[in-house]
Amino acid sequence: MKVIILRNSLTCLDENNILIGNAFLELGHEVSFGLINSVYSQNYNVSVEGIEYKEELEIDSNLVGDLRNMCLIDFDLVWVMNQPHPSLEKDVYQLLWLASQKVNFVNSIEGIYFLNNKNNLGFVDEIKEYLIESYTSNNFNFISRLVNLTDGKWILKPTNSGCGSDVFVIDRNESNTRALLQSATGNSEMGAVISGNSILGITEKYTVLQKYIKEVKKGEKRVILCAGKVTAVHGREIQDGENRSNISQGGKLTSAELSKEETEMCELIGEVLLEKGIRFVGIDISFPYLLEFNIVNPGGLYDCYLSSGENNSKIGISNILSFFDLL
Repeated sequence: MKVIILRNSLTCLDENNILIGNAFLELGHEVSFGLINSVYSQNYNVSVEGIEYKEELEIDSNLVGDLRNMCLIDFDLVWVMNQPHPSLEKDVYQLLWLASQKVNFVNSIEGIYFLNNKNNLGFVDEIKEYLIESYTSNNFNFISRLVNLTDGKWILKPTNSGCGSDVFVIDRNESNTRALLQSATGNSEMGAVISGNSILGITEKYTVLQKYIKEVKKGEKRVILCAGKVTAVHGREIQDGENRSNISQGGKLTSAELSKEETEMCELIGEVLLEKGIRFVGIDISFPYLLEFNIVNPGGLYDCYLSSGENNSKIGISNILSFFDLL
């Protein structure tokens, strides 16, 4: 079985790439890494530039060898592990979608494009009981009115970002709330005053406003689902003076297990994501709430290994290969 993993660089391979690449080799499969931003087509056959992964490496290693052209149809499985550069995104995803009509992708291009964001958690009614009250808009007045109508706290965050970037806890009584709402929606009114609409054009930005839930203070759990099955779990705790539990923002990594109710919740979410072509995903939960989907290169396998000593990479890969009848 031949698999190619697409990422934006072939240097400093991160923990996901190394754990998964090594696990494929240990299971006896052929592995290559390709550059996602190099994708091109020849008579509608889609290729990338890449290097074969011939031996197990350590985290942050560089791939050694000469780049060569690799046709995706020559592989049994394609795994997208990074998002394309924003300036190339549309064309890259369109070409990868073309390739996905002829070869298996771990995660469907449609699923990556439409579900790897903060907008679409509520894409099916089957999981609505786990959702937090949430609004998406680029209209400052609409978002501001929602905040000013209640005494409670809200979470303000970008629609398409990650690692806890630009995530704020706000309420109507804080002096910075109005400024944060203006900034999150693009400061369009102030821009018009300074420069005029005819010069600036559209400056509005979309933002997500989500009800603050007290459960997150007790911590979150990152759950890795492989072909809909719970594969790895770890906990994250918010540190003093922070509102984010992201490991990249200083959140404390802890070992964790799922309760029966949490397992049922995650398995249901895994089932509905499978129906949308998502076979590898990290979901963040603070029971009984679903906080987020993480579809492109979600951390979790390595963090589970660090916190519990369990490396479940081969289990997860076997689940995915079994789904595609590639074992």
